[in-house]
Amino acid sequence: LDRLRFISHAREVGFSLAQTAELLRLQADPNRTSCEVKALTAQHIAELTEKIATLQNMLATLQGWHDACGGNDSPECSILRGLEQV
Repeated sequence: LDRLRFISHAREVGFSLAQTAELLRLQADPNRTSCEVKALTAQHIAELTEKIATLQNMLATLQGWHDACGGNDSPECSILRGLEQV
């Protein structure tokens, strides 16, 4: 049960299955060093930071298209125009 809870918590904070397996390996290793765990976590934080930046850029783009769209009876649509751009 403790192991399942550990896995659940790791998934809740977004560790991949491979990272979770590595964390389980480290947890079971009495000779582990905390720097190994910290390095794995630092890598995960960097990945999350990159994903957040990507999502923020996506949100800003979509919000701009949405705000520029008249949402009326006109066929002109900034959202479709934005999606057509390369």
